[in-house]
Amino acid sequence: MTAIWNRNRGFTLLEVMIAMTLVAIVFVPLLSLRNQNISETYYARKLLRAEFLSNEKLSGLQIYQIPTLGETKGDFGEKFPDFRWEQTVTETPLGPVNEVHLKLFWLRGEKEEEMEWVQYFRNSSG
Repeated sequence: MTAIWNRNRGFTLLEVMIAMTLVAIVFVPLLSLRNQNISETYYARKLLRAEFLSNEKLSGLQIYQIPTLGETKGDFGEKFPDFRWEQTVTETPLGPVNEVHLKLFWLRGEKEEEMEWVQYFRNSSG
């Protein structure tokens, strides 16, 4: 009976090393996927915020002020310090309609990201 007891006492070093190798092979890619997911979620939040900020800016132009011809630049203040915008208003061959190009910029690490929207507004002289 002591021979059976001695054989079932525990794992050998080889078995433990194989188990640890399998765990490492499985968990390293999972951790990499998790980190990539976090990065992509952060980027998606920035894109969504850019979309909301551009919508706010263009809606404000439509409701409160007629955009004037030329280029203007600005930011969104202390609330959104990561974002800045550039707006270019040009005439169109459609008469009383102006074309508004709105670009939003923000940093993604070392690289500056950019999105652009185009909208048309009836100008004040038409």
